Amino acid sequence: MSRITCFLFAFLFGVVQAAVAQTAVPMRAVSGVVLLREAKAPDFHALLPALRKDWGFVVDSSQLGDKKMTLYSGGLTVVVQYVNYPMAPAEVRSAAEGAWLWGTAREEAPRHQAQLTLAVVGAGQAPVTVYKAYTRVAAALLENTRAYGIYLPRHYLLHSRDFFLEAARQMNRDELPLYCWVYFGMFQLDGLSCAYTYGLDDFGMLDLEIVRTPKSLAEAHAILYDAARETLRSGKPWQEGAVIESVDGEKFLLRRVRSPYIENREMLQLQKL
Repeated sequence: MSRITCFLFAFLFGVVQAAVAQTAVPMRAVSGVVLLREAKAPDFHALLPALRKDWGFVVDSSQLGDKKMTLYSGGLTVVVQYVNYPMAPAEVRSAAEGAWLWGTAREEAPRHQAQLTLAVVGAGQAPVTVYKAYTRVAAALLENTRAYGIYLPRHYLLHSRDFFLEAARQMNRDELPLYCWVYFGMFQLDGLSCAYTYGLDDFGMLDLEIVRTPKSLAEAHAILYDAARETLRSGKPWQEGAVIESVDGEKFLLRRVRSPYIENREMLQLQKL
C-alpha cells in the first residue's frame, strides 16, 4: 500500500471517528485526491463562497485554516486538507494507465507537485447523496485551484480537471456523473468483448460484468452504463435473478458469480437470454 493510500485511509478514519462520536447512525464516506500543479495551499476563505454560489453546496458551519477546511452540511462532514507533496509515483502511473477517458493522463498526472485530500462523511444519507456532495466540493476545488485532475483511490478513478467539471455540471440537468463515481473497464479476449464496473459496492450492490460477448466494446460498455445508471437513479439495487433489457430489446439474466477476470470479486454477470 502506497504512502498516499495509507494517508488517505488514516485521514478518512479520523473523520469517520469524529462523526461516529456524535451519532450512532451508520456512516457512509468517500474520499479523493486533487492533483495540484504547484505546491501551494488554496485560499479556503475565497473558496467557500464559490462552493456555495457556483455549486449550490449548503454550508451550515465551517472551520477554515491555512491548510485545512472543515464543513458541516445537513449531517455531512467535509474535510479538505492540503498536503505539500505529490502522490507516490508508482500509484499515479498505475492510475494513469487505466484512465481511458483522460488521453494525456500518463504525461500530465505525474507532473503534479502537491495534493488536496478530500473526505465526505454522511450519517444516514443515501450513498448517492454523499457522492453528490463529494462531486460538488471536488468540482469547486478543481475550478478554484491550479489542478491537473482528481483521483478516487477506492475505485482507481483518475480524471482530468475539465472532464470532471463537465461531468459534475450534469447534476444541474438532473443527470448523475457516473464516470466520476464508478470505473467502467473493458477489454477484448480472443476477439470477444468483456466489460465490467468497479465501485457499485459503495452504492449497496455487486458490480456488473459482461464476459466474452461478440458485441463491440462500445456496445458492451453501453449496456453496463445504462444498467448502472438505472439502479443509481432509482435507488433500487440490481439483484441476482433480475432481468435487464438493453435499449435494443436484448434481455440479460443477472447471475451472481466469482469474476473470471477481476481477482477475488463476486459480480452480477449479465448472461444473454
